[in-house]
Amino acid sequence: MNNLDGIIILRNHIQISVSRLLIDRDLNLNALNAYMRNGEGPMSSLAGVSAVGFITSALSKDPKWPDIGYFMSDSGVHKSLADDFTRILGLKQGVLQKYYGPHVGSDANFVLVMLGKPKSFGELKLASRSPWEKPLIDPKYYDHPDDMKTMMHAVKFIVNLYEQTETYRKLGAKLASNPFPGCENVEFKSDAYFECYIRHLTMTIYHPSGTCAMGRRWNDTGAVVDSQLRVLKTRGLRVADTSVLRVITNANLNPPAILVGEKAAFMVRRHWALQFVENISTARESPNLSNVHN
Repeated sequence: MNNLDGIIILRNHIQISVSRLLIDRDLNLNALNAYMRNGEGPMSSLAGVSAVGFITSALSKDPKWPDIGYFMSDSGVHKSLADDFTRILGLKQGVLQKYYGPHVGSDANFVLVMLGKPKSFGELKLASRSPWEKPLIDPKYYDHPDDMKTMMHAVKFIVNLYEQTETYRKLGAKLASNPFPGCENVEFKSDAYFECYIRHLTMTIYHPSGTCAMGRRWNDTGAVVDSQLRVLKTRGLRVADTSVLRVITNANLNPPAILVGEKAAFMVRRHWALQFVENISTARESPNLSNVHN
Protein backbone atom coordinates (compact mmCIF):
# COMPACT_ATOMS: atom_id res chain seq x y z
CA MET A 1 0.00 0.00 0.00
CA ASN A 2 1.27 3.44 -0.95
CA ASN A 3 1.02 4.95 2.50
CA LEU A 4 2.67 6.51 5.53
CA ASP A 5 1.08 5.22 8.75
CA GLY A 6 -2.01 4.10 6.84
CA ILE A 7 -2.24 7.29 4.77
CA ILE A 8 -2.57 6.89 1.00
CA ILE A 9 -1.02 9.66 -1.10
CA LEU A 10 -3.45 11.44 -3.42
CA ARG A 11 -2.50 13.65 -6.37
CA ASN A 12 -4.98 15.79 -8.30
CA HIS A 13 -5.28 18.77 -10.62
CA ILE A 14 -7.08 21.87 -9.35
CA GLN A 15 -8.73 24.72 -11.20
CA ILE A 16 -10.36 28.09 -10.71
CA SER A 17 -12.83 29.99 -12.89
CA VAL A 18 -11.74 33.55 -13.94
CA SER A 19 -15.41 35.42 -17.01
CA ARG A 20 -20.34 35.58 -25.41
CA LEU A 21 -22.90 33.09 -25.45
CA LEU A 22 -26.07 33.79 -23.47
CA ILE A 23 -28.20 30.73 -22.79
CA ASP A 24 -31.41 32.74 -22.53
CA ARG A 25 -30.71 34.70 -25.69
CA ASP A 26 -28.65 32.54 -28.05
CA LEU A 27 -29.82 28.95 -27.53
CA ASN A 28 -33.05 29.12 -29.48
CA LEU A 29 -34.65 27.53 -32.54
CA ASN A 30 -32.48 29.60 -34.89
CA ALA A 31 -29.37 28.27 -33.18
CA LEU A 32 -30.68 24.71 -33.41
CA ASN A 33 -31.49 25.17 -37.10
CA ALA A 34 -28.00 26.57 -37.83
CA TYR A 35 -26.39 23.61 -36.13
CA MET A 36 -28.60 20.94 -37.72
CA ARG A 37 -28.22 22.38 -41.24
CA ASN A 38 -24.62 23.55 -41.33
CA GLY A 39 -22.96 22.56 -38.06
CA GLU A 40 -22.56 26.22 -37.17
CA GLY A 41 -23.60 28.60 -34.42
CA PRO A 42 -23.37 28.51 -30.62
CA MET A 43 -24.42 24.86 -30.39
CA SER A 44 -21.34 23.79 -32.41
CA SER A 45 -19.08 24.66 -29.48
CA LEU A 46 -17.37 21.53 -28.08
CA ALA A 47 -18.68 21.20 -24.51
CA GLY A 48 -18.66 24.98 -24.28
CA VAL A 49 -14.87 25.16 -24.59
CA SER A 50 -13.73 27.46 -27.38
CA ALA A 51 -9.97 27.35 -26.79
CA VAL A 52 -7.36 25.46 -24.79
CA GLY A 53 -3.83 26.62 -24.07
CA PHE A 54 -0.81 25.81 -21.93
CA ILE A 55 2.04 28.00 -20.66
CA THR A 56 5.10 27.55 -18.48
CA SER A 57 5.35 29.63 -15.33
CA ALA A 58 8.51 31.18 -13.94
CA LEU A 59 8.57 28.50 -11.22
CA SER A 60 8.68 25.57 -13.62
CA LYS A 61 12.05 23.83 -13.73
CA ASP A 62 11.48 22.57 -17.26
CA PRO A 63 10.35 25.18 -19.82
CA LYS A 64 9.38 22.40 -22.22
CA TRP A 65 6.84 21.01 -19.75
CA PRO A 66 4.02 23.56 -19.18
CA ASP A 67 2.61 23.70 -15.68
CA ILE A 68 -0.47 25.85 -16.33
CA GLY A 69 -3.49 25.04 -18.48
CA TYR A 70 -6.32 27.29 -19.68
CA PHE A 71 -9.78 26.25 -20.85
CA MET A 72 -11.70 29.19 -22.31
CA SER A 73 -15.47 29.18 -22.60
CA ASP A 74 -17.58 31.77 -24.38
CA SER A 75 -20.53 31.28 -22.06
CA GLY A 76 -22.26 34.53 -21.13
CA VAL A 77 -23.82 35.36 -17.79
CA HIS A 78 -27.34 33.97 -18.17
CA LYS A 79 -30.03 34.04 -15.50
CA SER A 80 -29.44 30.60 -14.02
CA LEU A 81 -25.63 30.58 -14.30
CA ALA A 82 -24.95 31.31 -10.62
CA ASP A 83 -27.47 28.71 -9.46
CA ASP A 84 -26.13 26.14 -11.93
CA PHE A 85 -22.50 26.61 -10.91
CA THR A 86 -23.39 26.66 -7.22
CA ARG A 87 -25.19 23.31 -7.52
CA ILE A 88 -22.62 21.63 -9.79
CA LEU A 89 -19.56 22.79 -7.88
CA GLY A 90 -21.02 22.53 -4.38
CA LEU A 91 -20.37 26.16 -3.53
CA LYS A 92 -21.98 28.16 -0.73
CA GLN A 93 -25.39 29.52 -1.63
CA GLY A 94 -25.50 33.23 -2.43
CA VAL A 95 -21.81 33.77 -3.25
CA LEU A 96 -21.96 33.44 -7.03
CA GLN A 97 -25.41 35.01 -7.11
CA LYS A 98 -23.89 38.15 -5.60
CA TYR A 99 -20.83 38.08 -7.85
CA TYR A 100 -22.61 37.34 -11.14
CA GLY A 101 -25.78 39.32 -10.39
CA PRO A 102 -24.67 42.71 -11.80
CA HIS A 103 -23.58 41.04 -15.06
CA VAL A 104 -26.64 38.97 -15.98
CA GLY A 105 -27.32 39.42 -19.69
CA SER A 106 -23.71 40.33 -20.50
CA ASP A 107 -21.47 38.58 -22.97
CA ALA A 108 -18.50 37.03 -21.23
CA ASN A 109 -15.60 34.63 -21.36
CA PHE A 110 -14.94 32.23 -18.52
CA VAL A 111 -11.48 30.74 -18.14
CA LEU A 112 -10.75 27.61 -16.13
CA VAL A 113 -7.17 27.91 -14.92
CA MET A 114 -5.58 24.54 -14.17
CA LEU A 115 -2.49 23.91 -12.07
CA GLY A 116 -0.92 21.15 -14.14
CA LYS A 117 2.07 20.20 -11.99
CA PRO A 118 1.02 20.63 -8.35
CA LYS A 119 3.68 20.14 -5.70
CA SER A 120 1.10 19.60 -2.98
CA PHE A 121 -0.46 16.18 -2.52
CA GLY A 122 -3.39 15.07 -0.46
CA GLU A 123 -4.20 12.15 1.79
CA LEU A 124 -6.75 9.37 1.68
CA LYS A 125 -7.50 7.32 4.81
CA LEU A 126 -9.90 4.53 5.63
CA ALA A 127 -12.56 5.78 8.04
CA SER A 128 -12.98 2.29 9.47
CA ARG A 129 -12.69 -1.39 8.58
CA SER A 130 -16.11 -1.31 6.94
CA PRO A 131 -15.96 -1.37 3.11
CA TRP A 132 -19.27 0.53 3.06
CA GLU A 133 -18.03 3.59 4.92
CA LYS A 134 -16.72 6.43 2.75
CA PRO A 135 -12.98 7.11 3.03
CA LEU A 136 -11.57 10.30 4.52
CA ILE A 137 -10.09 12.54 1.82
CA ASP A 138 -8.03 15.65 2.49
CA PRO A 139 -6.82 17.16 -0.82
CA LYS A 140 -4.49 19.63 0.95
CA TYR A 141 -4.65 22.19 -1.84
CA TYR A 142 -1.82 24.75 -1.69
CA ASP A 143 -0.05 22.82 1.05
CA HIS A 144 3.15 23.64 -0.85
CA PRO A 145 3.61 27.43 -1.16
CA ASP A 146 4.85 27.20 -4.76
CA ASP A 147 1.40 26.08 -5.89
CA MET A 148 -0.17 29.38 -4.84
CA LYS A 149 2.64 31.34 -6.48
CA THR A 150 2.16 29.44 -9.73
CA MET A 151 -1.62 29.90 -9.65
CA MET A 152 -1.26 33.65 -9.04
CA HIS A 153 1.11 33.87 -12.00
CA ALA A 154 -1.44 31.98 -14.10
CA VAL A 155 -4.32 34.28 -13.14
CA LYS A 156 -2.32 37.47 -13.73
CA PHE A 157 -1.21 36.18 -17.13
CA ILE A 158 -4.73 35.47 -18.36
CA VAL A 159 -6.12 38.75 -16.99
CA ASN A 160 -3.33 40.59 -18.78
CA LEU A 161 -4.10 38.68 -21.99
CA TYR A 162 -7.69 39.95 -21.92
CA GLU A 163 -6.99 43.48 -20.75
CA GLN A 164 -3.74 44.36 -22.55
CA THR A 165 -3.72 42.60 -25.93
CA GLU A 166 -4.99 44.63 -28.89
CA THR A 167 -7.62 42.11 -29.97
CA TYR A 168 -9.39 41.93 -26.62
CA ARG A 169 -8.96 45.63 -25.87
CA LYS A 170 -10.98 46.40 -29.01
CA LEU A 171 -13.78 44.37 -27.47
CA GLY A 172 -13.48 46.13 -24.12
CA ALA A 173 -12.60 42.91 -22.31
CA LYS A 174 -11.78 43.27 -18.62
CA LEU A 175 -12.01 41.40 -15.35
CA ALA A 176 -15.37 41.82 -13.62
CA SER A 177 -14.96 45.04 -11.64
CA ASN A 178 -17.00 44.06 -8.58
CA PRO A 179 -14.84 42.29 -5.95
CA PHE A 180 -15.48 38.64 -5.30
CA PRO A 181 -17.56 38.16 -2.12
CA GLY A 182 -15.20 37.74 0.80
CA CYS A 183 -12.37 39.66 -0.86
CA GLU A 184 -13.82 43.18 -0.55
CA ASN A 185 -11.35 44.23 2.17
CA VAL A 186 -8.20 43.94 0.04
CA GLU A 187 -7.09 46.10 -2.88
CA PHE A 188 -8.73 45.03 -6.13
CA LYS A 189 -6.35 43.08 -8.45
CA SER A 190 -3.54 43.16 -5.88
CA ASP A 191 -1.62 40.00 -4.95
CA ALA A 192 -3.75 39.72 -1.81
CA TYR A 193 -6.93 39.99 -3.89
CA PHE A 194 -5.88 37.33 -6.36
CA GLU A 195 -4.85 34.98 -3.56
CA CYS A 196 -8.20 35.53 -1.85
CA TYR A 197 -10.00 34.93 -5.15
CA ILE A 198 -8.04 31.75 -5.82
CA ARG A 199 -8.64 30.30 -2.36
CA HIS A 200 -12.38 30.95 -2.62
CA LEU A 201 -12.82 29.42 -6.07
CA THR A 202 -10.35 26.53 -6.13
CA MET A 203 -12.00 23.22 -6.93
CA THR A 204 -11.10 19.78 -8.21
CA ILE A 205 -10.97 19.10 -11.93
CA TYR A 206 -11.68 15.41 -11.18
CA HIS A 207 -8.21 14.05 -11.96
CA PRO A 208 -7.38 11.97 -8.87
CA SER A 209 -4.29 9.80 -9.26
CA GLY A 210 -1.33 8.31 -7.46
CA THR A 211 -3.11 6.31 -4.75
CA CYS A 212 -1.88 2.96 -6.14
CA ALA A 213 1.53 4.03 -7.39
CA MET A 214 3.58 1.71 -9.55
CA GLY A 215 7.01 0.73 -8.26
CA ARG A 216 9.56 -2.00 -7.63
CA ARG A 217 8.30 -5.10 -5.92
CA TRP A 218 10.56 -5.41 -2.89
CA ASN A 219 12.50 -2.22 -2.20
CA ASP A 220 9.89 0.51 -2.79
CA THR A 221 7.79 1.27 0.28
CA GLY A 222 5.55 3.61 -1.70
CA ALA A 223 4.59 1.06 -4.35
CA VAL A 224 1.20 -0.62 -4.59
CA VAL A 225 1.45 -2.30 -8.00
CA ASP A 226 4.35 -3.63 -10.05
CA SER A 227 5.12 -2.96 -13.72
CA GLN A 228 2.48 -5.54 -14.69
CA LEU A 229 -0.14 -3.58 -12.67
CA ARG A 230 -0.39 -6.48 -10.23
CA VAL A 231 -1.13 -5.50 -6.64
CA LEU A 232 1.85 -6.47 -4.53
CA LYS A 233 1.52 -9.38 -2.09
CA THR A 234 -1.73 -10.54 -3.70
CA ARG A 235 -2.73 -12.91 -6.50
CA GLY A 236 -5.19 -12.37 -9.33
CA LEU A 237 -5.63 -8.64 -8.74
CA ARG A 238 -4.53 -5.75 -10.95
CA VAL A 239 -5.26 -2.02 -10.97
CA ALA A 240 -5.92 -0.41 -14.35
CA ASP A 241 -6.57 3.31 -13.95
CA THR A 242 -4.69 6.56 -13.30
CA SER A 243 -4.15 5.72 -9.65
CA VAL A 244 -1.02 3.82 -10.77
CA LEU A 245 0.66 6.99 -12.06
CA ARG A 246 3.65 7.90 -9.95
CA VAL A 247 3.63 11.50 -11.18
CA ILE A 248 0.48 13.24 -12.41
CA THR A 249 0.51 14.36 -16.03
CA ASN A 250 0.20 18.08 -16.73
CA ALA A 251 -2.99 17.81 -18.78
CA ASN A 252 -6.25 15.84 -18.91
CA LEU A 253 -5.95 12.33 -17.49
CA ASN A 254 -8.33 10.78 -20.02
CA PRO A 255 -5.58 9.73 -22.52
CA PRO A 256 -3.34 8.27 -19.78
CA ALA A 257 -6.35 6.38 -18.40
CA ILE A 258 -7.01 4.89 -21.84
CA LEU A 259 -3.33 4.01 -22.22
CA VAL A 260 -3.22 2.21 -18.85
CA GLY A 261 -6.45 0.36 -19.65
CA GLU A 262 -5.22 -0.77 -23.07
CA LYS A 263 -1.89 -1.88 -21.60
CA ALA A 264 -3.68 -3.79 -18.84
CA ALA A 265 -5.93 -5.54 -21.36
CA PHE A 266 -2.87 -6.56 -23.40
CA MET A 267 -1.06 -7.93 -20.33
CA VAL A 268 -4.10 -9.90 -19.13
CA ARG A 269 -4.65 -11.41 -22.59
CA ARG A 270 -0.97 -12.30 -22.86
CA HIS A 271 -0.99 -13.89 -19.40
CA TRP A 272 -3.86 -16.22 -20.21
CA ALA A 273 -2.53 -16.95 -23.70
CA LEU A 274 0.73 -18.10 -22.14
CA GLN A 275 -1.22 -20.22 -19.64
CA PHE A 276 -3.08 -21.85 -22.54
CA VAL A 277 0.11 -22.56 -24.46
CA GLU A 278 1.74 -23.97 -21.33
CA ASN A 279 -1.23 -26.27 -20.69
CA ILE A 280 -1.15 -27.51 -24.28
CA SER A 281 2.58 -28.21 -24.05
CA THR A 282 2.12 -30.05 -20.77
CA ALA A 283 -0.67 -32.14 -22.26
CA ARG A 284 1.44 -33.12 -25.27
CA GLU A 285 4.31 -34.14 -23.03
CA SER A 286 2.11 -36.32 -20.84
CA PRO A 287 2.56 -40.09 -21.63
CA ASN A 288 -1.02 -40.96 -20.75
CA LEU A 289 -2.48 -38.29 -22.98
CA SER A 290 -0.08 -39.22 -25.79
CA ASN A 291 -1.36 -42.85 -25.72
CA VAL A 292 -4.95 -41.64 -25.90
CA HIS A 293 -4.22 -39.57 -28.99
CA ASN A 294 -2.30 -42.43 -30.59
